[in-house]
Amino acid sequence: MIQHEHEPRISFLIAGVQKAGTTALSRFLAAHPALYLAKHESHFFDKDAVDWDRPDYAPYEKRFRAAKPDQLVGEKTPIYLFWDHALDRIQAYNPAMRLIVSLRNPADRAYSHWKMETRRGHETRSFSYAVRDGRARINEHDGGRHTSKRRFSYVERGFYAGQIKRALALFPREQLFFLTNDGLAGDQKGCLDRLCRFLQIDAFEKYPPSERIFPPHTKFDQMNLGAPVKVAPPSAEDSAYLTDLYRDDILETASLTGLDLRDWLAD
Repeated sequence: MIQHEHEPRISFLIAGVQKAGTTALSRFLAAHPALYLAKHESHFFDKDAVDWDRPDYAPYEKRFRAAKPDQLVGEKTPIYLFWDHALDRIQAYNPAMRLIVSLRNPADRAYSHWKMETRRGHETRSFSYAVRDGRARINEHDGGRHTSKRRFSYVERGFYAGQIKRALALFPREQLFFLTNDGLAGDQKGCLDRLCRFLQIDAFEKYPPSERIFPPHTKFDQMNLGAPVKVAPPSAEDSAYLTDLYRDDILETASLTGLDLRDWLAD
C-alpha cells in the first residue's frame, strides 16, 4: 500500500466488530466535548472501487466538516477489521490511527447478524443452514460488489484472531484498544474512563446516560418493516457447534487482546 502525503483529519476509528455494541459505544463517545464522531457509518476504507493507489480523501473528510478544530475526529464502521485490505488502507491514510475494537461472543454475534439479515429480507434460510452449508455463499460472484460476503459472513466475521493479527502487523499495540460488549454493558463508566486514557483526553465530566447495548429491534426494523419478522432462537445444537468451531480462535483472541473470554467457551 502506497503511503501518501496527506495531513489526516480522522484520528480514531471504531473499527469492529459488527453486532458488538458499537452503535452504543459511538453514541457514548460522541457525548464527550473533546470528540467528534460521524453520526453514520462512513464505509470508506471498505470501498474496493476506489483507486487506492491515488485515493481522494476529500469526500471522506467532508463528512466531518462540522468538527471543531480542537476536537479529535473519529467514526464507526465495524466492518473495517474484517474487510480485506481495509486496515492497509487505513494505515496508508493515517499510520497514527487509533483503533477501537469491541468484540462479542462469536456464536452470539453470528446469530444476531443472521437475525438482522432475516428481518431485512436478505436472508431466507435457517440459522442452522446459514452457519454450515450457507457459509459458501460469501464466495458467490456478484459483479465485484461482494454483497454476499457482507450479508452472509455470519461465521467468518467471528474468527477474530486472524483479523487482530493483521491489525497488529500494521499498527503498534498501543494504538489498539480492545473491549467486549459485555464489558461495556457491565461497567460503562470504567470502560469509558479507559477509552479516554487511550485517546489521551480528559475523563468525562458528565457521563452519558446508560442505554441498552442491544435494543430489541433495530431502527431499520422499526422504520422499514413495521412489525419485525419473528425468528427462532438458536438451537442448543447450533450453539454447541459454533462454540466448538470457535474454541481455538477464542483462546488465541484472549491471548492477543488480554481480555478474559472464558465465558465464551461455556457450552
